Amino acid sequence: EMPRSSDVQACLQQLKTAWGLREREMAIQHLQAHQAYPQSLRLYSQIMTALTNLQKPKCAIEWFESTKHHGIVPDGYLYCCAISAFAKLKDERMAVQLLQEMQARSIPADVTTYNAAIS
Repeated sequence: EMPRSSDVQACLQQLKTAWGLREREMAIQHLQAHQAYPQSLRLYSQIMTALTNLQKPKCAIEWFESTKHHGIVPDGYLYCCAISAFAKLKDERMAVQLLQEMQARSIPADVTTYNAAIS
């Protein structure tokens, strides 16, 4: 049975309010279980932002990759979230690669996107 977006929102809220490492890791596991199903672009960006802010950029990138698996075309904001995650990992090569991918897909990059790439 496909989870409702409210289930994913509940997991996201659990992640944001988690106290301590163990509780946070459990919340991430609950959230990861939903990765098998397509989500809205808005939910993807919320999840990726939360994970990157919680020092889990690799998890955020996994969510970005899952959009492609589900046939979802990322928008500029989602690319920005992924670029931020790669920047947090100090992976400038991948950040630049995503900027080039955006350009190839005619997705405009704004100041926020470039700031994410150099942060």
